[in-house]
Amino acid sequence: MTPEEIREARRALGLTQTEFGEMLHVTLKTVQDWEYGRRKMLKITQKFLQKKLEEKGLQMPSASGSS
Repeated sequence: MTPEEIREARRALGLTQTEFGEMLHVTLKTVQDWEYGRRKMLKITQKFLQKKLEEKGLQMPSASGSS
């Protein structure tokens, strides 16, 4: 996922960076690193995020160039 997709997913869930991190069991710094492109989100975390979005009736953001 790109930093923009991660940010979009967090906003779609209506969460702050802190709340998003708590949901995914990571620190605020990790969320910030994802959103600024300093760190890549692990595939297993992406799958967990996808499950959470689906539970809310949302889809994963899909921008070109996603990983």
